[in-house]
Amino acid sequence: MNRRLKITSYVVCLLAVFLLEGCISLYTGRYTVIDTGGAISTIGREEPGLHYTYRAEHRPEYIVHDKVWKKGDIYIVQIPITYTPARESVIVHGRGWKNTPNTWSWPDSRRRADEAAGTPVEYYYALMNEQQYRRLTFRVKRITKEHERPFYQVPVHPASEIDLSGAELVLDSVTSLKKNDVRTPHLAFWRAEEQVPDRRAWYNYVIMPLSWAAEVVDIPLTIVATPIGWLVDAIYEPLHH
Repeated sequence: MNRRLKITSYVVCLLAVFLLEGCISLYTGRYTVIDTGGAISTIGREEPGLHYTYRAEHRPEYIVHDKVWKKGDIYIVQIPITYTPARESVIVHGRGWKNTPNTWSWPDSRRRADEAAGTPVEYYYALMNEQQYRRLTFRVKRITKEHERPFYQVPVHPASEIDLSGAELVLDSVTSLKKNDVRTPHLAFWRAEEQVPDRRAWYNYVIMPLSWAAEVVDIPLTIVATPIGWLVDAIYEPLHH
């Protein structure tokens, strides 16, 4: 009985500390997260990201090359994708709301753009009705319900499963082709890449239990790391102002 009481007390104390640190971190924007489970889960996994095309005409810039066909009442929206190795930082530290940049991570997981530049583009296609496509062309932040989002229950297929014969090309953002007053879809705003699945090597499935176990261990590690991060900030920041 005493042993159970001790275990219960430890768990309650751990949760109390976790909640206290969470409240302080939420209020100050200062936190330290240990995510070894996430880092392990990236082994043998590739993530899709939107492919950006360099356009030199008018104002030189990188854009998502939008192409849309219409076949009957269905819009066929092209989603250009590049696959790059998945990356998750083992340590992520928030420095507070007033600091810019306000996060630090190790190892740095923000190298997707450089990697994607040299990665071949692959095409996926979303089949949308009129209402879904209209929503895709507006950057409406007030849409909070899942069923109101443009990609809700929208089938997305790889190029090998799409037959464009008989379809009319109604939008090409590179050649400025527009027909029937077709609006440009906001693929980046609505995170179209999230509709495309990750790619996993066979060994990624094997290490999943290890990743899940590490996620559990990360909880007490995060609880310990957060006040250490506060202490480091308290020492480091006054010396570099």
